[in-house]
Amino acid sequence: SCDCSINACFTTFFNLMKTALCTDTTDCAKPVRKPFCIPKSCGWASQVSDEEFLEGVQPIFRMAACSLESRIQSVKMLCDVAQKDAHYLELPAFQPQCVQLLCELVMDETDDVRQHAVMAIAALAELDSYREAFIHSSVLPELFCLVENCQYETAQMRRTAAAILAVFSRTHPYTVRCELQHQHQFDLTSWLQHASCLLDARTRES
Repeated sequence: SCDCSINACFTTFFNLMKTALCTDTTDCAKPVRKPFCIPKSCGWASQVSDEEFLEGVQPIFRMAACSLESRIQSVKMLCDVAQKDAHYLELPAFQPQCVQLLCELVMDETDDVRQHAVMAIAALAELDSYREAFIHSSVLPELFCLVENCQYETAQMRRTAAAILAVFSRTHPYTVRCELQHQHQFDLTSWLQHASCLLDARTRES
């Protein structure tokens, strides 16, 4: 049947990607989630409320619309936020805004901004709600492009992008395939043909 053919195609896709890009499963371990706490003058820390968290992240979003240095600091802070307690990260008043911002920052003209955006996406991609949001966004085809042998991207960025794609294709193979081919008109067949020929050995092994 058609569904069986699609599933077989994407099983092949994932196995090829896993072999070529992400054979070391230790690199795909989930990040340790940290609580959000506010230090108190008496020496102990208090867990922040949802309202305090949402108020506290607004300056990060605003900084991303300013100068280069502000964007770099903003995306670095998002990398830290992305490793925090999932309860805050999945708040309806935070998640869509965070996903949209990272979709923009991953295509920034500056390497430093792009690299930290990819790192933030990697941490957030451990949460299923974020995986689905990113798969249905402009980030998906951009990650495939970052894995390519592009002279302007760092090896670390390519390896991280490869690890994210491995997670996406393992957990949502059918959705990834449909998004790439039907929403983005991405030439998946051509990409698969040369995925195992990537020049960066550490990208293939990461």
